[in-house]
Amino acid sequence: KSDDTLDLSATTSQNRPNQCNLRSGEWTTLEHAMFLKGLDEVGPGRWKDISLLVGTRTADQTRSHGQKYFKKLKRKLLKRKSASKQEDQRKNSTAVNSLNKHQKTL
Repeated sequence: KSDDTLDLSATTSQNRPNQCNLRSGEWTTLEHAMFLKGLDEVGPGRWKDISLLVGTRTADQTRSHGQKYFKKLKRKLLKRKSASKQEDQRKNSTAVNSLNKHQKTL
């Protein structure tokens, strides 16, 4: 090899998804399942490793999917907490009303 030629072997590694197999747009159910498996096996933040497991998405696409996934989880959790809080307030209000009615009869 001369110094003028580039070594492309690192960019055509078997570990990297084949450019022809990469997808764009909405994630399929199978891709998302593989994404979740990757999160479980290697942990969040290891987007390149997870993308290799998915096989059809780049590390950047996987990172973006992960950000959206965790944002959605957080939204659902906050909504659930809010609904639970409202239910607790309703129960407390009902209990206070019952107590007030009971005290009036005494």
